[in-house]
Amino acid sequence: MQKGNMMETYSGPNTALADYLKYYTSLKSPGYAVLVTGPWGVGKTFQVKQLIPDSDRYFVSLYGIDTVDGIHDAVLASCLPSFNASEYVTTLGEVGKAMGDKYALAGFANNVWNVFLRQQLKPDRTIVFDDLERSSLWKNKTSVLLGAINHYVEHRGFRVVVICHEERIACKLAQLKEKTFGHTVMVKPQVEAAFSAFLAEIQDKTARKFVTNKRSLIEEIWTQSEQFSLRILKHVINDIARLHSILKDKHLENKDAIEHVLKFFCALNIEVRAGNLSQELFFNRMQRQIAENMDRTSSDDNKPLSKIISRYPSADLTGSILSDEILKSTLIEGRFDSEMIAAWLDQTPYFIQASGTPPWLIVMKFDELDDAILNEGIGRMQKQFDERAVTEVGEFLHIAALRLMMAEQGVVARSIEEEKSLCFAYIDDLLATGRMPPKPSEYLTEIPY
Repeated sequence: MQKGNMMETYSGPNTALADYLKYYTSLKSPGYAVLVTGPWGVGKTFQVKQLIPDSDRYFVSLYGIDTVDGIHDAVLASCLPSFNASEYVTTLGEVGKAMGDKYALAGFANNVWNVFLRQQLKPDRTIVFDDLERSSLWKNKTSVLLGAINHYVEHRGFRVVVICHEERIACKLAQLKEKTFGHTVMVKPQVEAAFSAFLAEIQDKTARKFVTNKRSLIEEIWTQSEQFSLRILKHVINDIARLHSILKDKHLENKDAIEHVLKFFCALNIEVRAGNLSQELFFNRMQRQIAENMDRTSSDDNKPLSKIISRYPSADLTGSILSDEILKSTLIEGRFDSEMIAAWLDQTPYFIQASGTPPWLIVMKFDELDDAILNEGIGRMQKQFDERAVTEVGEFLHIAALRLMMAEQGVVARSIEEEKSLCFAYIDDLLATGRMPPKPSEYLTEIPY
């Protein structure tokens, strides 16, 4: 088989790209190039490199190249390691002696090198040009850029594969590509292969095992996201590995809690990285979604949060398994604070314990907790109230508000007026025993003379 047919070693899925490159790399001097395109981050370069191994290709990035000579120099630089330099040293040495030092000093020797090396180029491999749209020539000298690429197709007999993000340059490329490209392949993301590759890059073995065990859950959320960018998937996987490294064992051991956290974290992470969910938008999500749903004058396209939430039926995106502050810290600022996350998780229904949590906090979560924990919390809050144990103003206000709510909802036999009287009596008792804390300094006013 001719060198360059990559399918001898490839064992991946039989995609449209794999099928066509199998055919194309078997051709000798095909006379046209292949354009490989697809959405940003879909893994175009990764798949081409996987399909055409290093030994069968010359890889050239066009990023930033602003001259035709720069393209040719980049091709030479890519090809140079494959040359057998010992075959040419004697010849080049003789040429150098004949030219003399002054030509070498003038840079003429470098030109001879380039001419000589170009003559040695043989179309024994496939040239892969990457980042077509990121070449400096693309904006103002598109025809020149494509002409330089076509040189290797028509005049040097190479198989040439060009990778680009066609969505960015579709209009201009449509007018010109027929002259250079005989076939265009739209790449689809290979999530399975990419996921495995990203897992292999996780250095911490324990974290890698954890992410591997949660792979189906992550893939479920990824599928719901309808995203194509494998770069985003890689960041999400790395963030999950990082989250694992700072979680406490008791949190990791709670299967239901971790599933809730990961679905919530994955979905919001994807949306933030895709640019769909700003810091402003993910604060107070439940209230924002309610406001969007009540707005009958706007179309669904003008309800961005509701649109995001609807994509993830298996993730509770309006919930608070992680606080807005934690989301800001991790997703916006890149800080993973172990103690802050642990403290927040400890007061969620998965981990809250009546004996170790302030009673008012337990009662406040009355609609999320088991009756046994809730009743113990109510009993402890009543005991604190009877013993006048709470003197901190903020904590007392929480207790008073909860007692009034319980009276309003008929949880206790007392009326709201009776409950108000009991709360005022509590305050009077603190004043009488000198236990009422002083007002904060911001409440003090200057006494005029």
